[in-house]
Amino acid sequence: MVDVRILTFKDESNPQLYACGKCGQVYSPRGFAASAERCHAAAKELAETCCQPCRCKECGAEVQKYQVICRACHEKQMFENATLTDYSECEDVVWLDGGDGDMGEGYFYDIDSYLQHCEDEGIEPQEFVFATTTSHIHIGIDEILERACEELYEGAIDDVVGYQDLYKAIKAFNEAQTAVTYNCDVTRKIRVLSAEAQKGPHQEQPRANPPR
Repeated sequence: MVDVRILTFKDESNPQLYACGKCGQVYSPRGFAASAERCHAAAKELAETCCQPCRCKECGAEVQKYQVICRACHEKQMFENATLTDYSECEDVVWLDGGDGDMGEGYFYDIDSYLQHCEDEGIEPQEFVFATTTSHIHIGIDEILERACEELYEGAIDDVVGYQDLYKAIKAFNEAQTAVTYNCDVTRKIRVLSAEAQKGPHQEQPRANPPR
């Protein structure tokens, strides 16, 4: 614990605020809903522990201030809660928290890309990676018409002419889109094996950038 600076009003002795002796951060007992004695004790304790290293509640590793669990333990918990899924049932693209990835932001084009990354960096591959889902450009006809008619009279949307023509045009537009965004899916995990070792055929998907 660090020394605490007790702040009072001039020419008075009753504590009003408590400051960390290292960084000067101030804590007020007025921020707590309890007896005056307990409020002052809580504020003083915050000042005493203000600049102490924060520790992960699971492994004890040092973490950033106000964090309660480190990235490694958090990822371990996510993998424990995720469902093991066959790679052949997933998109090619996989994701890991905190990594760079050849697509950026922890995304890899496929498991082989991840394994190659580990080999190039001289690191041991993890046992699992997370699956991903895809998002495509899509326009909804109802949203378009509602917005187009919002300044018109009530029920104007029911008087729209050419609805079927617009529907067909939008449907054709949506089906023609090829841009794909991949999103991590932490509810599904994939065991890290080479593509050749994965069971079942796995159709290659178009490459795309992760969400920004």
